Amino acid sequence: MLDVRKTATGEDIFKALLSASGRVMSLDVTGTMAEMTVLESLAHRRKFETALSLTDGRVAMSSYHPLSDDSWLILVDDTGARADVQASVFLQNQRLNAALENMPHGLCMFDGTKKLILCNSAYSRLYDLPDSLTVPGTPLSSILAFRNSAGNGPAELSSYFDVVVEASLRAGAATTEIKLGDDRTIRISHNPLPGGGYVATHEDITRSVRAAEQIAFMARHDPLTGLCNRTLLREKLEHEMTFSRAKRPLAIACIDLDHFKEVNDTLGHPVGDLLLKAVTERIQRCLRQGDTLARFGGDEFVVLMADMPAHIEAGAVAERIIDTVAQPYELNGHHIEIGVSIGMALSPGDADTSDLLISHADLALYRAKTDGRGIYRFYESEMDAKMQERRALEMELRQAAELGQFEVHYQPEIDICSKALLGFEALVRWRHPERGLILPDNFIPLAEATGLIVGIGEWVLRRVCHDAVVWPEAVKVAVNV
Repeated sequence: MLDVRKTATGEDIFKALLSASGRVMSLDVTGTMAEMTVLESLAHRRKFETALSLTDGRVAMSSYHPLSDDSWLILVDDTGARADVQASVFLQNQRLNAALENMPHGLCMFDGTKKLILCNSAYSRLYDLPDSLTVPGTPLSSILAFRNSAGNGPAELSSYFDVVVEASLRAGAATTEIKLGDDRTIRISHNPLPGGGYVATHEDITRSVRAAEQIAFMARHDPLTGLCNRTLLREKLEHEMTFSRAKRPLAIACIDLDHFKEVNDTLGHPVGDLLLKAVTERIQRCLRQGDTLARFGGDEFVVLMADMPAHIEAGAVAERIIDTVAQPYELNGHHIEIGVSIGMALSPGDADTSDLLISHADLALYRAKTDGRGIYRFYESEMDAKMQERRALEMELRQAAELGQFEVHYQPEIDICSKALLGFEALVRWRHPERGLILPDNFIPLAEATGLIVGIGEWVLRRVCHDAVVWPEAVKVAVNV
């Protein structure tokens, strides 16, 4: 190693080289290495290499490496080869160096003792290494120590050595993704070298990793509120019911906003979205630490509450949600008041599978909405039977018009004083082949809830018109639409 200051001239460096070689020989200063090239590299403290054409016909290869103490490490390889042969080798080396320097990824090569053989500029830039740490012979531990102090070292340094480096030295090709202290992710591909050591490429894949994480997040979260969606909630629930310690008790609460559709229809979807976000914040304030709130879509939310021992505790949470959500909202200059209905089911008492537990909580929600809204109900076994009966009735109701099971009964309107007939009111009845005559109170609410009321209304209008066309002109008929 020669102590050559950056203020030295090219000729000074040549004389130092000759003196270090132990031989007295002349040197062609104007040959392949011009003084200006040397001075420019010295001024910018860039490492470089060149061929020295000696006057006796030999060619010596030299490489220059800047050190941190303002001196230079100069390596000279006097092979004694002919100038033309060595020039060919030098040209080949230049081409290889150009290929290394133009690689998009960092490349480094270490020997079996974990000392640097070579690295390219991309590797140095990737970790912001000083030139003194890119000199051949630099221990890997020194490079990692610097990176650790700079904040871009492996987040788990010990496992990096044990799993990545040691595995590579044992002749095992491997590709590993390493998390850095600066939150970047680097993909490192190691390949063993003959005789020991390894060559590795380092690629910054932070953007692609974050993009993949964002896609995975979007697949399991609601885009509007950021809450868990149906998929993630089911995964959490199945894990709790299958793998949790001793299958601890839990509760599922299905929450539905009362009259949310009116807000969307009258104030528009932007205000509706703001309302959903505000409701989300309020519900979260009512939950315990560890509870999971999810949005299933529209105005439907679901809460997973683990370690919920009894109905009393679950009911207390439901009451807090109902009272908190019912407080007025001021959004974009609009005063809004809504409420919530809640249905709850507990495990293991009410169900032993995730799908069944959610289904039972949904049945309890239907009961809460039927009983007046703004309240909560727990699942009861009889709800299942009633729901099955409701579904069967719905299927039969869909076929009633096609099968001619509807009838129109006419209720007369009489003038009390004159006793004269003024007209009729048309009333629809359902004559079921097995249940007999079904009154409107028992099927009209179901028809309204399922949308079947539209078709029934059309049928009634046609039937009434058909009947009334033969009545006296003075007789009127009223139809409820």
